[in-house]
Amino acid sequence: MLRSDIGMIIKPRWVRSWLPIVLVFALCPNVSATKYAGEFLRLGMGARPWALGGAYVALVSDATSVYWNPANLAFVKQKNIAIMHSETFGSLLNYDAVTVALPSSRSTARMSIGFGLFRLGGGGIKLTALANPSLPISDSNRVLAVGETGHSDWALYASVGREVSSRINAGASVKIIYRDLVDVTAIGFGIDAGVSYRPHPWWNTSIMVNDLTTTLLVYNNGTKESINPRMSLGFSFTPRWNQVAVTLVADGVLEFEGRRVASQFYQGPISLDVRWGTEVLYRNRLALRGGMNAENPTLGIGIMVGDFTVDGAWRGHDAFSDSYRFSISHSW
Repeated sequence: MLRSDIGMIIKPRWVRSWLPIVLVFALCPNVSATKYAGEFLRLGMGARPWALGGAYVALVSDATSVYWNPANLAFVKQKNIAIMHSETFGSLLNYDAVTVALPSSRSTARMSIGFGLFRLGGGGIKLTALANPSLPISDSNRVLAVGETGHSDWALYASVGREVSSRINAGASVKIIYRDLVDVTAIGFGIDAGVSYRPHPWWNTSIMVNDLTTTLLVYNNGTKESINPRMSLGFSFTPRWNQVAVTLVADGVLEFEGRRVASQFYQGPISLDVRWGTEVLYRNRLALRGGMNAENPTLGIGIMVGDFTVDGAWRGHDAFSDSYRFSISHSW
């Protein structure tokens, strides 16, 4: 086959841009992984995406792009910071994060760098010991509570997003993970990458791959866990009429951990969860949102005042207490 024939097959340009990521990801199911080892990295960032069911990889265009899709950092026109607090399953877990985006004025193409710090923590873990450790457990030698401790997961992100052409952006994040689980600790390193294609100002499509090269967690007791890659395919559509904008978003999230009943759809080791949401924005001041994250409903509200945006979100759950998330962002 002639080279010109190959070029015809893989046109247009955005197909050629996405092709390397898709090919790399196609090989990922062959890499062994520890199921749910990376669940901490699946919790998202910001109240707005939560209210939209977690469908955000194509819509994001602020500092939270560090987490959702670093390619979209190229859409950030001003310096932006986002801060979030979330109470998950009641107050069982506290999840906090901050992200920053800094546009570059030195590049001829649109480009921004970003940083993010994430923490998931909880307490109430009881420490126990036998009344007399030298003797076996018995009615006269019971297990006693001797204290209480907590646990935490940390992740530090550094990202860059750049315009490849007038319609295509590409970006990547490197992340360092630190895990503290009562009496053991772990450290890991991972890479995320994304591509966005925007053929029209009203709509955008994206591919995001988390843990592209498989993220390895190494514990101080010699144990190792690996986090398999995950792919998100996203779409957003935002038509505007005078002072009203309506946004429709949808993501399909592919996992390769054999989640089966923990996912909506599965075939062998491959599982798929569908997320979708809608937002009605009035005069760039007030936003009402709703969506579905797999089978869990979500709702939220956003208020814009000057260069500040305050967002709140609720997510229902069948088996656990409802969860709430709040975030604030500022551009300057």
